[in-house]
Amino acid sequence: MIKRWLPIARGQPEATDALIKLGWCASPAWQATTGLQWVEELIAGDFAAVAGRCYYLTRWLGDLRAILPGEASTARWRRVVDGLAAAGDNRAARLQQAEE
Repeated sequence: MIKRWLPIARGQPEATDALIKLGWCASPAWQATTGLQWVEELIAGDFAAVAGRCYYLTRWLGDLRAILPGEASTARWRRVVDGLAAAGDNRAARLQQAEE
C-alpha cells in the first residue's frame, strides 16, 4: 500500500513526517534501509518543498547516522542531508558539519 501512496504524497512535508512516525515503529535496520529509501522517494529531488518544513526529518536523519548499515545507505543519507542543506535547511547543515 505504501508503494502506491508514495507517488501521490511526493513533495508533501506532512507525508514525510507521517512516514517517519510510521518508521519509528519499525526496527532501526528497516529505518536505515527501506525507511530511508522511501523518504528519498517522497522527496523526489524537490528538497526545497520539504527543507525546514518537516518537524521530524532532520532529527530522524541524525538518529539514523549512527546505524547506517553500509555504503549505499550512507550515500543515500548524504544525498538527502546535502539536498536539504542546499535548500536552506539549517538543521541539515548542522548534520553536515557534525560529519566533518
